[in-house]
Amino acid sequence: MAAGDVYRINVQAVGQNSVYMNILAIQQIGAVELVQADFQAFADGFKEIWRGQQPDAITWRSWRAIQVFGANVDYNAEPCKRVGGFAFEGNLSGTLGGAQAGQDPLPPQSALVTTLGSGLIGRRHRGRIYAFGWSETQQTAGVWSAAIMSALNTTFTTWFNKYKDAGTDPKIKLGIWSDRTAFGCELVGSPPVHQQVDAPNPAQAFTPVTGFTMRNTVSTQRRRAVGVGR
Repeated sequence: MAAGDVYRINVQAVGQNSVYMNILAIQQIGAVELVQADFQAFADGFKEIWRGQQPDAITWRSWRAIQVFGANVDYNAEPCKRVGGFAFEGNLSGTLGGAQAGQDPLPPQSALVTTLGSGLIGRRHRGRIYAFGWSETQQTAGVWSAAIMSALNTTFTTWFNKYKDAGTDPKIKLGIWSDRTAFGCELVGSPPVHQQVDAPNPAQAFTPVTGFTMRNTVSTQRRRAVGVGR
């Protein structure tokens, strides 16, 4: 592993007969290699952004990190495929259940969206986090309450200031990863299949995150609807 290596880390929870997940991109900052404890701290910190405001129907579970850029990752062996890379995984630690007891959860697809920005225009340089597991009392007429927005902005800011571009963590930087840039592939035709339309460019596929905006509208993550999945 080396400075500039990029990983995608999948953080999972369960509840309401569903599996929830968010996938985030992180980059190794310096020459000191990332180890299991670094990924663990990142994933546990992400969990704690949300857990305090979630109903006890939600239980956080595990994380898995897959390397997507670095010297041992190859995008040229086969078109539209990635070969090689390190992997780390583990169970989340600390308190795992939502802290709000006895609350009636909203449907699984109801999400609180946080937009990640990089200072660059274009979809390849923006990201979204679809936070899951909220209760009926935390929204009114499709708008999240001022109380939950304030609480989550506080916990997100603390975590974000650690991992943002030029944040306080010495080893990990949060960012946005573009598979379109990395692979150079698009879905083409009907039925759609991946086809290479540009040369792979994984070295330019990661953009550091510089800011965030938490949206107060109740949004929908369609793949979380019961019976849909991924």
